[in-house]
Amino acid sequence: MSSGKKLSKSTSTVELSELTSYLGVDPSTGLSSAQAESLLSIHGPNELDKEDPTPLWRLVLEQFDDTLVKILLAAAFVSFLL
Repeated sequence: MSSGKKLSKSTSTVELSELTSYLGVDPSTGLSSAQAESLLSIHGPNELDKEDPTPLWRLVLEQFDDTLVKILLAAAFVSFLL
């Protein structure tokens, strides 16, 4: 891996040669099993955190979270009272 040196740019815009040199990897062969295992133990698996699912009642209430809908609901309520 890197030995204290820093990349000159973001990893998404850096040249491939600079990035592979920084990471110490050969692009034709990829990571060795030892390197992959080391990176896995340091950084963990390459996966996104799972979010809790949104409850159905919240999804329904979000449908009414619009100014025009609130005005129409208020008008319907006033109409009902008359």
